[in-house]
Amino acid sequence: MSHVTTVLGDVSAAELGIVLPHEHLIANATAQWVPPEDPGLLEEFTKPYDLQARGDVQLAPFSYREPMFQTDLHVALHELRTLKEFGSHTVVELSIPGIGRDPVALKTMSQMTGVNIVMGCGEYVEFAHSPFIKHVPPEVIRDVLVEEIEVGVGTTGIRAGIIGEIGTSNTPTAAELKVLHGAALAQMQTGVALNIHRSIFPDPLGTLPAIDYVLDLGVDPRKVVVSHVDERPEPEFALLAAERGVFVELDTFGMEQWAISARRGGDYPRRSHDQDRYHMVQVLLDRGFVDQVLLSHDLCMKPQFIAHGGWGLRHLSRNVVPRLAALGVSDAEIASMRVDNPRRALERAR
Repeated sequence: MSHVTTVLGDVSAAELGIVLPHEHLIANATAQWVPPEDPGLLEEFTKPYDLQARGDVQLAPFSYREPMFQTDLHVALHELRTLKEFGSHTVVELSIPGIGRDPVALKTMSQMTGVNIVMGCGEYVEFAHSPFIKHVPPEVIRDVLVEEIEVGVGTTGIRAGIIGEIGTSNTPTAAELKVLHGAALAQMQTGVALNIHRSIFPDPLGTLPAIDYVLDLGVDPRKVVVSHVDERPEPEFALLAAERGVFVELDTFGMEQWAISARRGGDYPRRSHDQDRYHMVQVLLDRGFVDQVLLSHDLCMKPQFIAHGGWGLRHLSRNVVPRLAALGVSDAEIASMRVDNPRRALERAR
């Protein structure tokens, strides 16, 4: 019998139901906020976030500091309760040290809503690394991750059920490769899934070497999930990753507000709209990769949450799935992407 580790303990993998495999209920991404070079813009880019500011933020979300964190438990609880109304019962929460992980809050929310929450562990990209990372070898990183998976985080007793999202820059740094090495060792020891963050700029194929790195270390590709394959509209990266046997995660559904640029000045390529994501799903299915596709929202910034005017965690069930069905994606294919595939990625043998 296989199981999945949640913040409330182990549950049968068969009980997961519809899974959202990449979300952030409680998150703080301000480590990647860069103050403007022009001091005259500081007040603009640090102003409180409200619906009147939504239009400005939509044009360049990473320029504004306030929307980059969501720590309100009530906002997150509203998402989970709404999600249950649409038939989903499991969320994979990939906030990790450096981007706002809060194990106690996740446990509280799971207890209050009945939603399974699978918590991540590990380190994000180098700017958000814990200070100890620079001083230790991969084996120490492995030991930290294994303890969080098998025993719990600190003194909480709350266990992680997935490694990641492990951060990699477009060209991974030495520190990021060290973390990735430790994460790969922990994956092979525990059997949990390993989620790798994709960086899309400047090289759209830049994360492929990170995938190859963990596979060369011996990680089973069937336990590797590659995030954000849909952030750019071109399907080439997703196809090349899928050919390696890993799970490819189209996890930014609903991020229409990022479709222009990430920062003022347009230093990023055009990001995907949902229309691009529908096309990418169809391309992957047409190429025979239905058993490797995962779907999610990567909810992480205030404008994405229902309480702040966003589509929230219900977007896939409410809007995306009906559209995919209208485009000819079968019920069986949708079930594979939303139920069967995430279950196989997350499950561990007893």
